[in-house]
Amino acid sequence: MAGARVIAKEAKTRAPVLSSPTPQRKPGTLKKNIRAKAIRSKQPGQWEAVVGVRTLSAKKLTAFKAQTGKSGQTNPDDPFYWRFVEFGTVKMAARPFLRPAFEARKQAAADKIKAQLAPRIEQEAERARRS
Repeated sequence: MAGARVIAKEAKTRAPVLSSPTPQRKPGTLKKNIRAKAIRSKQPGQWEAVVGVRTLSAKKLTAFKAQTGKSGQTNPDDPFYWRFVEFGTVKMAARPFLRPAFEARKQAAADKIKAQLAPRIEQEAERARRS
């Protein structure tokens, strides 16, 4: 997770911000929802760290629809459109922020992971010697 947090922080700085609010979008929604998350792997005892954009849960979308009577895409707090920004569409050029963040900070993330693991490896080695 230490390495993922480094990349997530860089992605937040690179994420585009809407210049003026509209009824469907608020400035900074995309930036605020970039997260690093630990996910349990299918193999026992293994975890993965993922950096991505957190979209709204189905519960929050349903509550928005019930409250306003509008569709979920008009919710200004939902950054569902992050894929369109990152990869582009037929009508819009891509404005990537996740991929360049990874490329720019991958060495720093690896160094952070090494720094986090080194003392823990020493602790486990010492524990194994005592056993």
